[in-house]
Amino acid sequence: MTKMIVIAIAVILLVSTLAFLTSCKAERYKVICTEGLFINVKGSYKAGQTVRVYFPMVATDTDYTFYLDGERINSSGYSDLKGYTIEFTMPAHDVELTVDSKNSMIYTPASEGLEPGTPLFGYVNSVSTAMGNESYEISVTATDIEHSHLMTVYNEDGSKQAYLIPVFPYESVVNYAQTTDLASWNELEDYECIDGKKISVSILCDGEYINISTDQMPEGGEHILAYLKSHFTDYMTEDYLTQ
Repeated sequence: MTKMIVIAIAVILLVSTLAFLTSCKAERYKVICTEGLFINVKGSYKAGQTVRVYFPMVATDTDYTFYLDGERINSSGYSDLKGYTIEFTMPAHDVELTVDSKNSMIYTPASEGLEPGTPLFGYVNSVSTAMGNESYEISVTATDIEHSHLMTVYNEDGSKQAYLIPVFPYESVVNYAQTTDLASWNELEDYECIDGKKISVSILCDGEYINISTDQMPEGGEHILAYLKSHFTDYMTEDYLTQ
């Protein structure tokens, strides 16, 4: 009788172990990438595990953009030994890690190839008053006129003006947004906000919009928003007025 109990327990333990091993195997997923392009890539990962890989194939005068399942992912660091560090939490499925490279010495205008009417830059200053909300807006869109954008200004009194302006202010704003990582405002854990008004800015960068506002900004963020606006106010003159 005792021998039968021992055998039964052994069978139960064996079945449980096999079930556990099968379960563990089913919970592991792969990072799919070009072999040799990234290093420190393990054969598989569990869901929720931190993945940390490196991109050492770094060339001078070249910008690199990394994508995880088609969505842009920022590098978490760089070293001369390992190159760029890519770090993320493994989801419950296989993922694909890719990279695009661009020669940074070749200048490509940010608005090149965009359809006329495509929104490029937006600025809205909405103030709460006893009579309701007052809003001042700037809208910049692409045109079919070479080296020109359309800037429309909507005033608090309901009037508006349209200006045909050069591409330079938009190009400058895009460059500033990229070099200072304006999109990181939306990831701040400690941030400032203001009451009674809201200033928001939208910028088209590399096919995606960066949307930031005074609802979530770093210290001095309101001055940065004013700085972005100032790129366009210099062109609010009769020389550029169209109507």
